[in-house]
Amino acid sequence: MDVNRSLAANRGRRRGLLLVLLTATALIAGAFAAVSAADEDLPELTDEYSQQVARLKEVTVDTSQYKKDPPYTIATIVEGPINGWGQIFDTTMDARMEETGKFDMEKRLYVPWNYDAANQAKGIEDAVAQGVDAILLTPLSRAALAAPVERAIEAGIPVILCMAGVQTDKYTAEVSAEIPRMGYENAKAIAEKLDGRGTVVVLHGIAGVDAMEYGKIGADVAWAEYPDLRVVEQYGNWTTGDALNVMRTIIVQEPEIDAIYVGGFEMAVGAIQALKEVGRPIPFISGSSITNGFLRIAADEGLDFYAIQFPPAGSKVCVDKVVDVLEGNPVQQYTSVWDVLPGVDPFGPEGLADIYRPQFDDNFVGPTFYSDDVYEEAGF
Repeated sequence: MDVNRSLAANRGRRRGLLLVLLTATALIAGAFAAVSAADEDLPELTDEYSQQVARLKEVTVDTSQYKKDPPYTIATIVEGPINGWGQIFDTTMDARMEETGKFDMEKRLYVPWNYDAANQAKGIEDAVAQGVDAILLTPLSRAALAAPVERAIEAGIPVILCMAGVQTDKYTAEVSAEIPRMGYENAKAIAEKLDGRGTVVVLHGIAGVDAMEYGKIGADVAWAEYPDLRVVEQYGNWTTGDALNVMRTIIVQEPEIDAIYVGGFEMAVGAIQALKEVGRPIPFISGSSITNGFLRIAADEGLDFYAIQFPPAGSKVCVDKVVDVLEGNPVQQYTSVWDVLPGVDPFGPEGLADIYRPQFDDNFVGPTFYSDDVYEEAGF
């Protein structure tokens, strides 16, 4: 099964995130149309996100205008160390930049999310004002960051999108994944496991964030294919604590829970804690961005699960893409991280040992590409 995955994030200022709330009508209106195809069992994804990806996969960008000699000055406008995913992203990004020897790390402009798309937009403005050689960007909002990205391109600065996209074709290159398809595949795994019948608890991330909204659209298509599934949806806000509290309430209302879908496995840990408090069995769990904390429990208790990894180590590929652009090499405008990064295939209990790292803490998200001391120094 061709599977794509999802983004991991964590708890933030949920009220402040209303700035980036995408209009529900626009998202749903452009959702999906399922089409039969002889060579695959996936639907055609017709939302604007998936259509953009399909279009730009076929585009090769001439970057000769950006060619220059190192050392390069770069702006990295990213999620930041708000959780394990963000910390691994930064750790990998920095290690790869140092490894290439092509970047001036002292002049690097670093801007974390702070849960505010306006903060990222200002970071892009600052990068343009400073005349950096390139911008590596992990957008909080596809819509809110489109215009700032276009302004950077117009100013002659290449923009490489990393593990998230923007609502415009006017960028240089992107390394990411098809989030709607990830949502579809996670939900489909549950539907097939249950033979299309039963009650599924869904724990989404933060309402309004692109990764959550587009993942939900994909999942909704899969649920619609199985009318005998009963889906109970709540928001766990990508945190263990919130998922624990939400699951406590759901347990009171639902005498039987046959499977759990999570937009991030930190929420699975909270759901498991709630079930264990009342002696309920732990059902099949499917989701994305599997954490060391969940893998520890799964290893100890023999849990059944299906995981699609949205790898923070994708930042390694993004750094290489920046180098390609600044060396003037032609680049594919959209690259799926699963096509180029090893160790990120979907897996279940049989693949646990390949990605679980018991020497690191529960927040760690694999796969690894550097020695243990690099991650230990980063706090894992």
